[in-house]
Formats: sequence, structure tokens, C-alpha cells
Amino acid sequence: MFKPVSASCSKRIFSLLLSFAVLFTAVSCTPKEETTGISETSSAATSSASSETTTTTTTTIKPEPPDVTGSYLMKLNAKSEDYSVAYRLDLLDKDGRLGFMFTNIYDDYEWVFKVFEAEDKLNDGSLIAEYKDEEISVKVASDGKTADVAFLDSEGKNGPLSGHYERIDDLDEEYHPEAVPESTNDPYTPGGAVDAVLAKTAREDLGLPEGAVLTADDLSKVDYLEIINEPSASLNGIEYFTGLRRISVQISSISDISPLADLKSLEEITFTYAFIDAIPDFSKCESLESLALQNCWIKDISPVAAISSLKRLYISNNRITSIAPIKDMDTLEEISLYHNPITDWETISGNGKLISALLQDYDTTLKVLDKARQIVKETITDDMSELEKEIAIYRKLQEIADYKSWQRPVKPDGYYILMKGQGVCADWAETTALLMTLAGLDCSEIGSDTHAWNIIKIDGAYYEIDCLWDDGSDPEEWKYFNVSRARMDSVEDHHISMFNYPVAEKSMMKLKYLLLIKEF
Repeated sequence: MFKPVSASCSKRIFSLLLSFAVLFTAVSCTPKEETTGISETSSAATSSASSETTTTTTTTIKPEPPDVTGSYLMKLNAKSEDYSVAYRLDLLDKDGRLGFMFTNIYDDYEWVFKVFEAEDKLNDGSLIAEYKDEEISVKVASDGKTADVAFLDSEGKNGPLSGHYERIDDLDEEYHPEAVPESTNDPYTPGGAVDAVLAKTAREDLGLPEGAVLTADDLSKVDYLEIINEPSASLNGIEYFTGLRRISVQISSISDISPLADLKSLEEITFTYAFIDAIPDFSKCESLESLALQNCWIKDISPVAAISSLKRLYISNNRITSIAPIKDMDTLEEISLYHNPITDWETISGNGKLISALLQDYDTTLKVLDKARQIVKETITDDMSELEKEIAIYRKLQEIADYKSWQRPVKPDGYYILMKGQGVCADWAETTALLMTLAGLDCSEIGSDTHAWNIIKIDGAYYEIDCLWDDGSDPEEWKYFNVSRARMDSVEDHHISMFNYPVAEKSMMKLKYLLLIKEF
């Protein structure tokens, strides 16, 4: 029966293996000559009155090695005082060579170490790899569905990693966000078509009792709607509010605000913490002076340029990368664009009115952007893959900055990390987004009530990263690099009650990026 090793004993075993690299001849390579062949026979027969001759040609076809890349898990029933035991084996093909890695999982903590330079061969449909030195002997055999590991110490005794591993397709639990209540309409409104939250707010504005019948004429007299923390609210029936001048919505699941575009009387529109990802055409709103769409998921601000009456634009905490679409606007008196990875601030250099409207120092903004470009230029090259760029910038940030919390004035995004080398989580997140964006990656800042980090798209898949929380650790110990929403959601300070960003469905296999790191 298996007996759990002590943590100190495990540490000694793992420290021995930390000195090993990770590669042996791979899945995609041609099997070695000792591979058992399969024979094909063809015959040609000729006959004469006295004899018959048969010619046979035999061709040996070497079987293809199985695709063993993936993750395998061995769970053990043995338990210590404060942890359960489970081991994971990861196999990954890289450039025609196969790397493998064992992970020792103690509850929420992972110990990772690597093995490499093994001899491999194909035998009975399994790929077998062996590694030996003075301290250990490791043999891994996998058919792509299961893997058997023999892990021996210097005395030939079985180590805790020996055993049978089963392939697992998903390393993370499925993420289940908090359910958003469905919107309902109020039956005592025109055609029963007006959202219940809108109707309730309208009665309050008109001084009518709860449940009072609302006519189209009543709704046309409402000039202000304020909705706070009503996740079920929608804009159903908003077309009846023809006299509406101001609307303010904080914390909602509203994603489409285009119905507001037909309300010509609107003067102020405010949405904070909503699911909005696009700005509609508000050109018909000839009286619209203030537009605030903050903590949403907006990237393109082109439609703003068509609002000729606009004086105030507050659009911080989105994913805007370009300010060029509004470079010719001359009506704005105030504009807030904090917490957006904007990379083309120079495009408005000739518009003095727009620069004066900025709620941040323009000259400092340009200096920060120049510094960010310099760092990216020194850190990455054009021939790097997306993952290599991400790793390089992640490591660079940890080299140049430290965490520090103190009272200080508001500065342009990236200022405190790039110019001062220190900052709080929001500084780290906004700087990460800026540098990654300059490197050509899709990266945005996200956050909870107490913390800020990032979501990034690598090779078509979304992942979450927290450069600050990984600061101070070696790359093989990164715990918040390219992880899933389910994984991040389980970590203190990373819970988002209403998720309005793309969901990072799976964590990236650690081995995938560890193979790219040259120095530990």
C-alpha cells in the first residue's frame, strides 16, 4: 500500500530533478529501427506445362507512434494531515521533440519539476521514454490514453510518482458565473411592453404609487431615470420615454444601448459596469452633451465622432487601443480615457482643444508611451510567437517593478510602473495591458471590487494573468499565468460577481510555456 512521503522528503526528491531539462525524441519523429514492422505480400504467378513460379515482395511499414501529447492524472487515496495527494504528468511535442513534466499537487499548491534527455522507443503501440542518472531512473510508457510511470531512486526503490496515470481532457473545473436574473415587463404599461425596473423608476420620478397604471403620456413626461444595481434591468419599452433627458445606470447586464439612439431629447447618458461592447450611432441625439460608458468592454470609439453636440466623454476602464477616431473633434470640454491600452496618442497632437479636454497630462502621457515602446522594442522581436512575446513582457515587468501602495496623484496609465518602478495592482494591470498591446497582443485590464489583473488572447484562446501576484517567483512557479476563469475565480480577490468579459475556458498547460523559457 502507498504511504505518503513527507513534505521534506518530497522537496528533496523534487530539488534533485529541478536540475534536469525537458526533452526527448518526439512523437512526430520516425520510430527507431528496432520498431516492429507490419508485412505486406504481393504475388505474381506464371505457369507452364511443366512448372509454376511465384514471386513474393515484402515491404516493411513502420507503425506511426501514438499521439501521447496531453495531460495524465494519478490520484491517490493516501492523505497527510493537511493535504491530499495527486500527481499529474504532462507530455508536449515541441519542434519534433517531446517534453514531459511531473506536477505534484497538494491541494491548491503545485510543485513542478522536469525530466529530459531520455531514450525513447516504440513498443506494442506505446511510446516508451527512459531517463537515468546517478540519483534516479524514470521510465514513461504511454499509448495516448494512459501512461505508466516507473520512478526509482538511487537504491532502486519505487518513488511516489510511480503508478498508472489516466488521460484528462480538462484540467479546470467548468466556470459557472452567477446567474443574471431575467428581465420582466410591467403589465400596467402600454401593451405591457415596458421593463419592470424602468416602470418602477418612472413611477418614482412621477410620484405615482407602486402598481399604478402608466400610460404612454405618463412615460413621455419622465425626464430622468436612475437605476442602481438592478442586474435584471433592460431597455424594453424605452421608446415610450420620449421626453427623457438623463439616464444613469450602474451595475446592470444591459449590453445593447442602441434603443437610446432614437431619443432625441437625451442630454446625458451614463452606464457604469455594464455588458456594453459597442457604441451605437447617437447622431440623432442632437442635444446629447455627456456620454459616460465606463467599466464596459468597448474597443472602437468611432461612433463618438458623429455626436456634434458632445461636450463630455467619460470612457475609462474599457479596451480602447486607438484615439485616432476622434482626433478632429473640437467640441469636447472633458474627456476621461484612463485604464485603456491606447497606443497612438500622437494622432491628436495637432488638436489643442482635444488635448486641453483630457483629464490627464498630455506631455506625461507621451513620455510614458515612449518608455513603453522602448521596453517592448528591447524585449521582443518580430519572429517571436505570441506566447514568447507574452512570456518576455511578463518577465520584464517583474524585473522593472515592485508593489507599493501610497497616496499619490492620478497619473496617465503606466506612469508609476514605467517611470517610478512601483505601483498598486491597478498600475500593474494597466501597464501589462499597454505593453502587451504594443507587442501586438490582445490584452485588457479586468478587475474585481478589490483587485485588478488582465485577460489576454494567445493563439486564439483567452487566458487570465496576474503579473503582480506572480512577481518574485521563478517562471516555473508562476501560478497566475495563462489560467482559466474557473482557476482565477477560486483565488482570493479575483472573484467577479457579474462577468462581462470573454471567459478563459481552460488553463494553458504549464509545460507549453516552460519549454520556451531558457533560463530559470
